[in-house]
Amino acid sequence: MRDYSPYALFHPGAGVGSTLYVSLGYRDLPAGRFSMWDLLTRRGVPVLFLNCPNTWYLQGVPGFADDTQSLLVRINRLARRIQATSVEFMGASMGATAAIRLGVEYGADRITAINPEIRLGLRYSQSVLDLTAAESRAARDDFAGLRTTRPQRIRALVSDADAVDVVNMAALVAQHPVDLFLFPGRDHHVAEHLAATGKLDFLLFGEGADERLLDCHRGHQHAPGMAAAMAMLRAYHDCRLGRFTRALDRLAPLDAGAVGHAAVGFLRGWAHTALGDIPAAVEAFFESRRHNSRSVRFCRALSQALLTAGRAEEAVMALSWVLEEPHPDRVALVALADALDATKRAAEAEAVRGRLG
Repeated sequence: MRDYSPYALFHPGAGVGSTLYVSLGYRDLPAGRFSMWDLLTRRGVPVLFLNCPNTWYLQGVPGFADDTQSLLVRINRLARRIQATSVEFMGASMGATAAIRLGVEYGADRITAINPEIRLGLRYSQSVLDLTAAESRAARDDFAGLRTTRPQRIRALVSDADAVDVVNMAALVAQHPVDLFLFPGRDHHVAEHLAATGKLDFLLFGEGADERLLDCHRGHQHAPGMAAAMAMLRAYHDCRLGRFTRALDRLAPLDAGAVGHAAVGFLRGWAHTALGDIPAAVEAFFESRRHNSRSVRFCRALSQALLTAGRAEEAVMALSWVLEEPHPDRVALVALADALDATKRAAEAEAVRGRLG
């Protein structure tokens, strides 16, 4: 194992003649905090782990490469040194975006992206949903310029419970030949769940029975159509800008129960909550509950609406599953503790807060 810098770590694995896996982190964290690093090193395959501050790899990797081009040169040099038979780029979130961008430019044999945020060309972490109309057009043009003609070269897995990711995937499928898995009922941070259940291992190495991915819908047809995706995108923008009535008008034609449309219930619930119509908000959240039952973002919003409606016991039930997670979301723990307080279970609430460290 060679430690090039705090942001670059190479594990030689079984030696020459293997696939080199380039694993791109999504946050400024050490390698050991990423499930892909653990999975790959246990396999004994060559893996180059890369990470960066929140600059989306556009300034390279500190201590390893100063920019994108020198980063690609160093990866190619390493692949030649170990006589790699192929090179695969992979990552989640910011790392998934980098895996697509760098992998296409490198000419990778395969790219595996989990919940990529498709906003390329900016220095800092911004989703396309955080941009002005002019910036959004520039972002789409930038992404459209990354062309690949190799079908099924990019494999993308996206959780359908996050409005941002659903819209991003619709844009990705429209621009590139992609093998798309739509994973129901999870939010943006689905990679850790996939690792814990063995589905990530199956996705990367194809071992085991197909049942390992039965709860993933496979194929382009499961992404929402561009018209629905753009309606969700615009509704998200409207909610962020406080235009909640307009957001509800955009969402009116959409079915929250349709595959890939789980974000509709979340957005409707957000708008109704802001407008003070709590019963309608709760109804909207429950409308898409079957797609979102273990989404942290969705359950936090549902729990808050239930608390506002005086339904504290239901708020506890909506969030209690987070205690089963090996690394539960901190904000979800706080929300659960608040719900427990509302049901006069102070001791349980303190125990939950104790998990925050």
